Amino acid sequence: MRKLFVILLLIMSVGGWMACNNKGAKQDQSAENKGNKISQEELNKSLTELNDLKAKFDAAETKKDKDDLMNQLSGKVQLLLSKAPNNPDANALMDDVQMYYAMEWARQGKYKKAIEIVDNVLQFSPNNEKAKSMKAQFEDWQFLTHDEFKKIKKHMYMDEVIQLVGYPVRKETKKDKFKRTVHGWFYKEPSMNKAIAIWFDANGQIWAKKWPKGTKEMKTAESGK
Repeated sequence: MRKLFVILLLIMSVGGWMACNNKGAKQDQSAENKGNKISQEELNKSLTELNDLKAKFDAAETKKDKDDLMNQLSGKVQLLLSKAPNNPDANALMDDVQMYYAMEWARQGKYKKAIEIVDNVLQFSPNNEKAKSMKAQFEDWQFLTHDEFKKIKKHMYMDEVIQLVGYPVRKETKKDKFKRTVHGWFYKEPSMNKAIAIWFDANGQIWAKKWPKGTKEMKTAESGK
């Protein structure tokens, strides 16, 4: 049974992001057994509308426009699936909707939630290569290894860090002792889940980074001195 997602816009306190909370709700089993509750003409009309909306989404240039169009697409796909639960085109579009919101969770460092959503896609579309790749990416981004940490260099920009190791699990902006604005990004190391700190200046460039003490990697490095 296909899980339908109810999209709720949440205003996130950190970074001012708008994220979408996707809650799976199973359709009634009898509805699927009875098959489509829609005429072929109405089905074709709905699919044309959905494909047009998807084309607008693909062409959108701003994050706000993409969010707005994806919210519209999500609602219309859910409505169509309630009438034609087995339609492959509608289900493929629902996969795209879920993966979009999975990435939104990942951008906030909520990798457990992001992986949960992608797992739902793979449950119904086990051969979806994009979903497989996305899950592997999220699993890699959940933790920052010491080898990856060493690749992060001073003066790198935020976008470069994201490309290298993914999104942080937490962010913080504050004033340092010289009253300068600094931005802290925090990741998790894999052995003890301790926080790894990367600090950026007001221009978004790294000026400091710190690997936590007491981890397996740190003990190994110290024993080799």
